[in-house]
Amino acid sequence: MNGKTWSTLALGCLFLVGGTAIVRAAEGGYHLLKKYAMPSAEGSTGEYFDYIYVDSGARRVYLSHGTEVKVVNADDGTVVGNVTGFKRNHGIAIATEFGRGFVTDGADGNVAIFDLKSLKVTGGVKTAPGADGVIYDPAT
Repeated sequence: MNGKTWSTLALGCLFLVGGTAIVRAAEGGYHLLKKYAMPSAEGSTGEYFDYIYVDSGARRVYLSHGTEVKVVNADDGTVVGNVTGFKRNHGIAIATEFGRGFVTDGADGNVAIFDLKSLKVTGGVKTAPGADGVIYDPAT
């Protein structure tokens, strides 16, 4: 066989393997288990949601929801509480070992720091306007 034949054969195998992977992903991939309706955030217009943060250890889901962060029980979908006081929030990060959470408020140019137990804002850090994503890296 010449080089062109090998290339064609290799490309055909790649498509075959790739196609099989796509079909398998569709068969065993993610699927909807249950839906939970979330009420509108106080003072918010529309059903604006942004980032979602899952704290699997605490079994909580944090939903960025306009002027508040909804904290939801990951097992039954009940609202555990809200972190409030935002103009338009975005990213959420959790530092479990310090008992603190962080939420960016792009409209206010601020990152709010809140207590994980009480869900009350305990402080903040000024940022540039439009602050969006945030991540906590325990190693640094």
